[in-house]
Amino acid sequence: MPIYEFQCLSCGHMFEELVFGRSTPACPQCGGKKNEKVISRPARSRSSSHDYDSADAPASSGCGCGSCGGGNCASCGH
Repeated sequence: MPIYEFQCLSCGHMFEELVFGRSTPACPQCGGKKNEKVISRPARSRSSSHDYDSADAPASSGCGCGSCGGGNCASCGH
């Protein structure tokens, strides 16, 4: 009994629903039956320190000179 994400084609509302078999849920906002399954983004754990990209990296404690790593910087001395 998986949980799927749907988008209502009538009103555009996005919702999640526990689906039994091949049933199609009604939109909780407008009651419409014309819904499209949406491909969900997989969740990932933030506990793994080696599995993240630069957007998820913690902010540097440096000064922002571009090469500063927060200690013993050759460019700015920070």
